Amino acid sequence: MPPSQQTSVNLSMTEAIKGLVINPLQAVFGDALNEEASAQIQFGVMVKQGSADDGALLQTVASNVLKGIVCRNHAYAQTSELGTTGLKPDVVMPFLKRGEIWVWTEETISSLDDAVRTRAVAAGNENAGDFRTTADTTDCILISKFARWASTRTGAGLVRLWIDMLGEDHAVADT
Repeated sequence: MPPSQQTSVNLSMTEAIKGLVINPLQAVFGDALNEEASAQIQFGVMVKQGSADDGALLQTVASNVLKGIVCRNHAYAQTSELGTTGLKPDVVMPFLKRGEIWVWTEETISSLDDAVRTRAVAAGNENAGDFRTTADTTDCILISKFARWASTRTGAGLVRLWIDMLGEDHAVADT
């Protein structure tokens, strides 16, 4: 009789990917068209409402109307829809309205109770739509009323974020 084999499965994730939704079955999604003229939109960033109802753009000012966080999806054609940094213009992309997702934080998340902000104005090495805890003059939007950290970390990097933008009308610019 041949020896039996056992498959071992580890459900804890030590490596995450920006824009990966933690539990898709409990999430609420929407779809939006990348309305940028030439810019690519990365996975895992908060985008703003575009000019069309079903459109989305990169954030540019702290008074933007937020749409949701762009979700990772492996159903894109590499040459026509994916660029070197994200999704090309005129590509339909899923975005998260409610659920838990891996995002990039610019700084340490010391506590799950830390404030949650998304970067609207990006300069230098900053990335529009990424996240942080502290205010950065008027370059961020405070979203703590409908978002909270789901994990902590030291320094910049990937972190889990819980968001519930259903009925969202609480985003305010940092002043």
